Amino acid sequence: PTRLNDIETRLDTIDALKRKYGGTVEEIHLYLNQAEQELDQLQNATVRADDIAKQSQIVKEKWQAEAALLTQSRRDLSRELAKHIEQELADLSMGHTKFQVQMTPRAFKTPVLGGQEELEFMMAPNKGEDLKPLAKIASGGELSRVMLAVKAILIEAEQMPTVIFDEIDAGIGGRTAVNLGQKLQSLSQVRQVLCVTHLPVVASFGTHHYSVEKWSEEDRTRVKVTLLHRDERVEELTRMLGGSTDEPVTFEHARELLKKTGSVSFP
Repeated sequence: PTRLNDIETRLDTIDALKRKYGGTVEEIHLYLNQAEQELDQLQNATVRADDIAKQSQIVKEKWQAEAALLTQSRRDLSRELAKHIEQELADLSMGHTKFQVQMTPRAFKTPVLGGQEELEFMMAPNKGEDLKPLAKIASGGELSRVMLAVKAILIEAEQMPTVIFDEIDAGIGGRTAVNLGQKLQSLSQVRQVLCVTHLPVVASFGTHHYSVEKWSEEDRTRVKVTLLHRDERVEELTRMLGGSTDEPVTFEHARELLKKTGSVSFP
């Protein structure tokens, strides 16, 4: 009787499995195999997820260590950079300027290429003023000089063979323009310097002077670049000074500019 009950129970179980998973024993076995494969995939997925989480943590810890080194390097070098920029600005009639590289920790700690802090240039151009963001307070002339100061420092670090300044003298004049011209001339001793300028004082410091003319012709814009020789340079500087060669005072002023800078010799 016990054996018979076991058989009947097994048959009932098989019938129940047939109703739920298929009409034949073969279909039941097929479903079982599929279920076992899915279970294996789920179990392996859990293992893979654990591995990914561990690898992610390892990468994050490595990033944090490298970012900490980057932060320290930035802290050390930013002080040196600020010191050198202040020295360069002193040569450009901004002797009272205080400069600083501000480091602000990021609000989030997700690894990013830029490290764990934001950097911003801060400046106080006058005595007694607080440091404020350079981009918000600097005038056009101050920005020009800061840009020149930064490039003057980076020239050596980056080993750039040629440096191009496009209207670096915007917003300045007078003695400051002379200082800027001297700085550009000094840089030209170690690198080739190309400078686009509208200031005659700055132009007078160049070893070579090119005149650039632009005009419209029908539906096209034409540009002409001409290398000026000694007398032509005097004429061009006279024009840049707002005069003409018929005005002896302005003409002589142009000659004196070239004499003082040593760019051209006159008999």
